[in-house]
Amino acid sequence: MEPANGNLEIFAALVIFILLIGVSWEKSAGILEKRLTAMVACHMAVLLLDAARWLLYQRTDLNVLLIFLSVAPTVLALLGNSIFLCFTVDFLSQRGPIPRKATIPMVFLFVFAIITWTIFILLNGVHSAANMQTNYDAMQYSWGYWIGHFGWAAACVIGLGILWHYRQGLHRKELLSLSSYCAFPLVALVLRFFWDGPQIFLSTSLALIWIYAVVQRDQRQRLQAQENQLTHTANC
Repeated sequence: MEPANGNLEIFAALVIFILLIGVSWEKSAGILEKRLTAMVACHMAVLLLDAARWLLYQRTDLNVLLIFLSVAPTVLALLGNSIFLCFTVDFLSQRGPIPRKATIPMVFLFVFAIITWTIFILLNGVHSAANMQTNYDAMQYSWGYWIGHFGWAAACVIGLGILWHYRQGLHRKELLSLSSYCAFPLVALVLRFFWDGPQIFLSTSLALIWIYAVVQRDQRQRLQAQENQLTHTANC
């Protein structure tokens, strides 16, 4: 199962790499496109690092490396969530006023999740990252694992609350796509009780693809509106 999970994430990383090329090739990239590029690049690194962890899982001679591979993907994923927070604020700001202080709880929760997750792995990393006596099972993790995920999950819930509170200026597809970045991983976290695999990171990949499609659509409409305005001005 472990090699299969790793191969699945490598395939997802290839898809995200194609997405990254599409985002980075935008000639008129604005702040939203730049933040989206950072999110996609960060997530591709997450997938590759986590794939390496799955593929090297039984190498007990690489405990230090496995501990690093257990910490790094989650910390990078939380960093990606922080970039998404900035992306969301900028996106909502184009539709209407949004107070920056509304996102402060999310920032604190992301920092809390990074700290608790890192401490947990450092204290319990050898047993959880490279234990050949038992299968890699999230249910065997101690309280540190779940506390770290609690901060991240709470930040996702707050993110959903912010999106729905300031949804007045968003189209339905925009609201759903942005919400997916928080909602999909939350559903995947519940599924982790029944299947220990890369479902959380894979769900984020799906959300990024959806967000990219919406941002591209928004950019095309904005450029078309500018062209129509220039044409109307020239005719007048």
